[in-house]
Amino acid sequence: MSFQIKYQKYKNKYLNLKNLLAQKGGGGASAEIIDSRQISEYLNSEKYDFNLFDINYTKQEQESIDNFNIKAYYNYNYNGSIRSLTGIDDLNTFLSKIGSNTKEDINNLEQIILKLIKKVLEGYNMENFLLIIRASPPLKEYDIPRWHRDGSYFDPSIITSKFATVLKGPGTLFIKSSTPNSIKFNEIEEQEDEERRMKRERIGIPFTYEEQEEINERYRTLYATLPKNNDMVQLGKNQGVIFFANSGGIRGAIHSEPKMDDYRIFISIVPGTKENVEERDKNEKRMKEERYKLRKVEESNKLKK
Repeated sequence: MSFQIKYQKYKNKYLNLKNLLAQKGGGGASAEIIDSRQISEYLNSEKYDFNLFDINYTKQEQESIDNFNIKAYYNYNYNGSIRSLTGIDDLNTFLSKIGSNTKEDINNLEQIILKLIKKVLEGYNMENFLLIIRASPPLKEYDIPRWHRDGSYFDPSIITSKFATVLKGPGTLFIKSSTPNSIKFNEIEEQEDEERRMKRERIGIPFTYEEQEEINERYRTLYATLPKNNDMVQLGKNQGVIFFANSGGIRGAIHSEPKMDDYRIFISIVPGTKENVEERDKNEKRMKEERYKLRKVEESNKLKK
């Protein structure tokens, strides 16, 4: 065996051991939390469905995740740019509210989230993003799956996707495209869309909140009849996923919240242009105000009856 081959062989062994020790918190340069190159490769593959990615936490990070306590349901929304990643002012405050946790564990979770954002943005080759975090105790709300596709995150004419992961708790469910379950889902979805269209044309006015909820729950029960089989994939521990929305002329990934029988921290990162992110933020605020006004009108009408 030549010197060069021997050298390369032992060098590879050394690098593998170094990475292993880093992942276990044993010193040396730490492994990247997620491979941004793999993200770029998937996005460039034009496979518009979903794809899973491994996440590498250090031993200390994993301990903080496992230790983290959640006392109630909390929701966090933020939009910003990679330039703001020196610290999102209220992220640490939000994490502090979730439960009775040590300052060290809170700081570690904050750094995990910031590192994930940085690597995801690198993979997307973008600077701006939307961040959503949902922390929840066990819930009955998703004992019946809520199979759906996301609507467009930004301009519906452009193809959009997002990265998601679950720091702890059960992972999001997905149905593979071009399978019997996805075909059945498409049939039910078309039926639902047609019912909504016909009702709008017949009545000529927007649905009330109660009418929307009635249709949502009725079709949710229909979607839930899809059989559990190999068509379905669940996001695993220490995994992230990129999945596409209904936009740019493509059908997005079919997914659902899992049965939430454990404490859960869900994170969603949606990269986009500065204009996309700012427009989305404005639309979210406008829709929130409209929903609030609609509920107030409906409550007022009920009192008059």
